[in-house]
Amino acid sequence: MHVPIAFRMRVGEVMTRRVVTIPSTATAQEASELMDRENIGSLVVVEEARPVGIITERDLVRKVLARRRDPKEVKVSEIMSRPLIYVTPDAFLSEAAGLMGRHNIRRLPVIEGDRLVGIITMYDVIRHYRETIYSIIDMLSTLAKV
Repeated sequence: MHVPIAFRMRVGEVMTRRVVTIPSTATAQEASELMDRENIGSLVVVEEARPVGIITERDLVRKVLARRRDPKEVKVSEIMSRPLIYVTPDAFLSEAAGLMGRHNIRRLPVIEGDRLVGIITMYDVIRHYRETIYSIIDMLSTLAKV
């Protein structure tokens, strides 16, 4: 089956290159404050500069607040999601979307070798496909007028 070129976009072309990280030894309080300061919903957790997990707002709510744990005492390593599910920059966007669907996650770190190079979210995928679909509709509309 022929896949239109627009649907063969690579993760590296769509990902966000700036990723905020936090050490696994940081506290849930520090993670929460960093997310607030950066206006983001997740942090990639690192140990010796290598990505090892991810922590989200949902982790903070469900694993700390809902259990009435002290955010100043809980370490990020205790509540982060691991093993880290990730993609490489040369993976197709459809592969990233499939991975997110299979694992019921909304964010994927992008790793090349052992180096964190970006992050891609469900919203990035949806935005790209929406733009692609609108382009196809425009093209079909133009052809219908001919």
